Amino acid sequence: MIDDVPSVGSALAPYERLVTHSDIVFMSLATRDFHPVHHNLEVARALGHAALFLNSSSTAALIERFLLSAFEGRWRIRSLTLRLGAPHHAGRRIEVAGSVTASRGIGGDREIDITLQARNEDGVHASGTATLACSVTEP
Repeated sequence: MIDDVPSVGSALAPYERLVTHSDIVFMSLATRDFHPVHHNLEVARALGHAALFLNSSSTAALIERFLLSAFEGRWRIRSLTLRLGAPHHAGRRIEVAGSVTASRGIGGDREIDITLQARNEDGVHASGTATLACSVTEP
């Protein structure tokens, strides 16, 4: 039996990090997004951006890191739905926060729903929901 099921309304410890120019280049190439606004500063500026900015797959990866850091152990991400907002440019800090909005038993698993937001100095970069699952019995 698991004893680490968070209660509805529980806030998760926030995840914060500085996203550098190199981070954006590495993450965009790792996700096979070769659009130059993610790795060529001159192109990004010519298109009106202050700096390189995160692609959606990189945003999802940072949010997945937040979720997995908050729930170490047997919890796994079952679903993640995101809505993008303000761009996240290189050289800025991103903070991801969330809270548990539902908890239920499904067969031999326990599931929790989380509402989350990733914010930067321009406002909400991404918002969404995630469902995490954990086996109730030991494997």
